Amino acid sequence: MSKRVPEAIRLASAVERNTRVWLDEYCAAADELRRLHRANRKLIEVLHEAKTALAAALKVSAPDVFKTNNDVAEHQAVKRIDAAIAEATGRAT
Repeated sequence: MSKRVPEAIRLASAVERNTRVWLDEYCAAADELRRLHRANRKLIEVLHEAKTALAAALKVSAPDVFKTNNDVAEHQAVKRIDAAIAEATGRAT
């Protein structure tokens, strides 16, 4: 048997091992991305709920200042929530 055959077998085994390691790492990274995506969706939902609660509180606490949705949208906290939602959903300008 040629000396090249054992070397080829050794190299093939190394490639197979490296491929398995890469695939395991890829699958772990994909799982982590899915987990982060689910968490992101939940956070966006919570931000929408917080914005709704804040808007209601602003209208009740200062009805003369926050008469319309546009008035509420000008509040700094509402702007920050809107910006966070836009960034999290890829709609940031």
